Amino acid sequence: IRNDLLDVIGCLDLSKKTVHRIWLNFLFACVYNLVGIPVAAGVFSPLGLKMQPWMGSAAMALSSVSVVCSSLLLKAYRKPSRKDLETEEYLTELKDQEKFAAQESKPDPLDSISAALHSIKTDLPAIISKKTNQTTKTYVH
Repeated sequence: IRNDLLDVIGCLDLSKKTVHRIWLNFLFACVYNLVGIPVAAGVFSPLGLKMQPWMGSAAMALSSVSVVCSSLLLKAYRKPSRKDLETEEYLTELKDQEKFAAQESKPDPLDSISAALHSIKTDLPAIISKKTNQTTKTYVH
């Protein structure tokens, strides 16, 4: 991940693809076992479908190889580009957020009141001392 939010979206997308691939491998393994175990156990022997031990070991190896090959397909993943992500819905939402941000940037009357009170609070001692100096000067004359 670099200093780009697009990489976060790419990570989330890759994780979804990975979970999808895990479920696909799990489904394949379930189907393989539902078919392979009865055949290996000899359930279909009366029909002439028998499995030799070497066939069982080859089937197990083939199962492992197919799961690994299926997982290696994730290497072909390419993260979505900015152009792919800028859909009409996204652009509309972006414009709405900009309008909302523009409305919020208007000055809040309460903020201006509190700022005025703060400035009065900080300037009041200076104003009082200035007035006191002026009154003492008039009495001294």
